[in-house]
Amino acid sequence: RDELVPMFVQCYLESMCTFNLYIMGGKIPFADDGMNALPSHRRHEGFQTTVYDPAWRTKFKQVIGGPTTGSKNFPGALDHNHASPDYPTPLKDDWTKDCDPSWSKEEKETKCFS
Repeated sequence: RDELVPMFVQCYLESMCTFNLYIMGGKIPFADDGMNALPSHRRHEGFQTTVYDPAWRTKFKQVIGGPTTGSKNFPGALDHNHASPDYPTPLKDDWTKDCDPSWSKEEKETKCFS
């Protein structure tokens, strides 16, 4: 989408995004029959980068899109090779927003994807 380029530049200028991009292979969508464990966000992305600020992550998720409520098929949010145990996962009721890392374990289990 055209709005992603100026968003990424502004995020980078504010030091909220890294410029260390992880470029995805162009043949991932065609590498198999689509019945393996790779989620849709891995099959169709062009690059990944680190976004430090939760507000910027929400902005990017809102533009990139996908269903955020009413669907039972959560598409995933983390790169399976680089997921860390302390990275905030999305809220169950709004996939564009991250859980607060300061919440209690019980609150995270209720409101957040694990």
